[in-house]
Amino acid sequence: MLLPAGLPDVPDWAMAALYEPAGEAVLVGGDFYDWFTLPNGHILFFVGDVSGKGPLAGALAMSIRKALKGITWITQDPAAALPILEHALADEFQGSFATLCLVELIPGEGRVRVVLAGHPAPWLRHDGQFVEVAAPPNSVLGPRIHDRWESVELQLEASDMLMLFTDGLTEARLASGQQFGDGPFQEYLPQLLPPLSSYETVLQTYEHVRQVAALTDDVIISVLTFQPRSAVDPDVAVGSDSPA
Repeated sequence: MLLPAGLPDVPDWAMAALYEPAGEAVLVGGDFYDWFTLPNGHILFFVGDVSGKGPLAGALAMSIRKALKGITWITQDPAAALPILEHALADEFQGSFATLCLVELIPGEGRVRVVLAGHPAPWLRHDGQFVEVAAPPNSVLGPRIHDRWESVELQLEASDMLMLFTDGLTEARLASGQQFGDGPFQEYLPQLLPPLSSYETVLQTYEHVRQVAALTDDVIISVLTFQPRSAVDPDVAVGSDSPA
């Protein structure tokens, strides 16, 4: 999978992302993440997952990334872009489907908009507590055209964090047979508190899951932390702290 060259340097935001394929035998997977700047200056960051593996899944993932950028550049509305995306890629979906989690954020502000397309909802850390974002799940992307996609707006405060991921994380199997997402994930999240950076949060989460569960699918973990300059040490740089 081709990853973006890096993550954006967004005023008052610290971003990090990690992608880990399921294994050396899987050269091309269907998990992906990307970002771009809209004409209004907002940043759209998204994580997605295409059903299946191999070249066809990888090709569909690339088509979604490219088409979404072009369509959303015109609509400047990620929710409005999704029906058009389904129309544009109807022939490529064939028997496949994809899920998406899109986060539109504003540089210098804590206001964000979340749009899901059948994807696991992100988790929000606010005031030291973690809650699953109550965003409408909507439908997966596929050959069936959907007319409307709902979104939810959030107002983040200093040190609030959004964690996005693909189901390779939550569906990892513990020795007991239980999935990591069925309780252990929620129990682990309270360990992810400041002063951990966004990158340290991503890396620590992946290492923890790898130690306690069997990872059988591609995994993407991404963290978006709101860090207004007025709330941090002036000598600490705020922006992307991921080497990706």
